Amino acid sequence: MHSQTQTRLPISSARSAAFAGILGLSLMTTPFHQSSAEAVDTEMLLMVDISRPGMSNTNFNQLLNGYSTAFRSSEVLNAIQSGANGKIAVAVMFFGNSGYQELVLPWMSISGSDDATQFGNLVEDLDRPFHLALSNPNAALDAALEVFGEETGGGSGNGFESDLQVIEIAAGGIPTSSGGGGGGSHALASGVDLINSISVGIFATIFENYYVQNVIGSEIPGVEPTSSTAMTGSAITNAISESVSNSTNAGAQQSQAMAVPEPGSALLVMLGAACGCLRRRRQG
Repeated sequence: MHSQTQTRLPISSARSAAFAGILGLSLMTTPFHQSSAEAVDTEMLLMVDISRPGMSNTNFNQLLNGYSTAFRSSEVLNAIQSGANGKIAVAVMFFGNSGYQELVLPWMSISGSDDATQFGNLVEDLDRPFHLALSNPNAALDAALEVFGEETGGGSGNGFESDLQVIEIAAGGIPTSSGGGGGGSHALASGVDLINSISVGIFATIFENYYVQNVIGSEIPGVEPTSSTAMTGSAITNAISESVSNSTNAGAQQSQAMAVPEPGSALLVMLGAACGCLRRRRQG
């Protein structure tokens, strides 16, 4: 009988090789995320035109109440919780002419009714600055790119990361492109995925066409941007609720489509196979 010589790795070497393979699989299947960024399904920036003349103080208060009501609604909360991460990030920016853009409510996450209530209370407490000038939405959109952070080419992160960046603009003053700004097409090309608008106040029907032609747009397949006008409190609330709900649903669907199965199951299978191999070699 001829003896057979079997080359065998030392146990320590076999174990190292097995775990090296598992580590390689983990690195290949796990996307890289910034350790400091919180994963959400959508980052939504609410941009509010506070210029005068245009939106009255009554319309302004109705607008803020509309945002508060929308995010507390079951439709929006259900949409938020249906995403892969079950939460979104929201911030509020006021804008006026080319020289005025202010983040008045920094980014915060909303995952349930408690977060929505907190956000709604903060929004309702915002005061309107006095700003007598024509509004420049193009310059405001350029400023929004910095607010989103790295996804849109901003200099630094905003503490959140997502596959969808959405802008909801509430227009109240007569728009102008004087003073520069890239406009909606530039924002979309820079990484913003969806821009919707609602025009409020006595000039709403006059300047809505400007927003349709120069501001709103979508980079999401199957999702069309929306533009609407509203004059009364109930109409403003309904328009905001519909737009925010649609945007949140789009973010949830996008996040579900982009979700990659966690590598945990595959790693467990590989680990089990490696351990089994080690046991067989020890018994051989």
